[in-house]
Amino acid sequence: MKGRSVIIVAIAVSFTCLLLMAGKYGQHLRDQMDSNDLLMMMDSVKPIENAPSYEVCSKVGFMDRRSPPFPFRSVALASYPGSGNTWLRHLFHVTTGVWTGSVYNAQEIFDDYPGEARDCNDHSVYGIKIHWRDAGTGNCYINFDQSVIILRNPYHSMLSEYNRRKGPALMTHASASLFDSQDWNEFFLRLLKNYVHFWKVWAEFCERSHCTMYSYYSLKTNTYDTMKSMITDLQLPTDRLGCLRNKTLIVGKFKRPKRKQQETEAIPQCKLTVEVQRQAKQIIDKFFSDLESSSSKDPKSFTFQLREFIHKEMTLDPVCCTALC
Repeated sequence: MKGRSVIIVAIAVSFTCLLLMAGKYGQHLRDQMDSNDLLMMMDSVKPIENAPSYEVCSKVGFMDRRSPPFPFRSVALASYPGSGNTWLRHLFHVTTGVWTGSVYNAQEIFDDYPGEARDCNDHSVYGIKIHWRDAGTGNCYINFDQSVIILRNPYHSMLSEYNRRKGPALMTHASASLFDSQDWNEFFLRLLKNYVHFWKVWAEFCERSHCTMYSYYSLKTNTYDTMKSMITDLQLPTDRLGCLRNKTLIVGKFKRPKRKQQETEAIPQCKLTVEVQRQAKQIIDKFFSDLESSSSKDPKSFTFQLREFIHKEMTLDPVCCTALC
């Protein structure tokens, strides 16, 4: 019995010594690392919340407004075409378990997005896809209480929309030869002018209603935190956010795969004629100038945030051609 006590005491002393050594060594590590390295290390080892099972995360249904927890309001999921709206809807399905709706009723996605077939004023869906707020667009009119808006580098949005319209099938790419055509040049300029119009229309809405902007680049590179911010802002339940720990669930079915491109091949935006590139830059520069002159100096104003968001998006995900830089 006495021998056991000695052994236990020895183990306790040894363990205490190890803790002291670890503390000194840990302090040494902290002294050798800068704050960024320490934060990265802490982030890499922080406990990951328990993710729901794949079966739970894959289950999506229609909502019964009589049994909240979802707030009763109409929310727009807005974006300029080619900015990732359909992918955002997929992420909404994963993180909320509720189908989103749309003003467009696109039959080609009815099977995968059943909410697409519902009337946009149907309270069984949450979040309505929309691009244009102008009268007469879409197949359904709705008055929104607030909006979530996805913002993408306009040059990437134009390319994505051209692929959607000219590709041989859904989620495919336009033929490489088309980017050497006049059609691509004319299409690009026409849609870039529409891009400016899109933001002017939504700015009017957002100056008097609650709108929150999110960067497509952030959504792509930091999906979890971006969706967490979005879901929290909408005051929705966060119990399914852990589903985004599953990379398979993040991708979804309607996210266009990256084009396989030769290193020597110019990116499509750079195949625009130099003159069209110059005109495109002039349109964007004037847009920024108009925002600058019309925006409030208040950082909380929508136009102020819009200007900052577009600048940031174009910096983080740039397109650098002869005249676009």
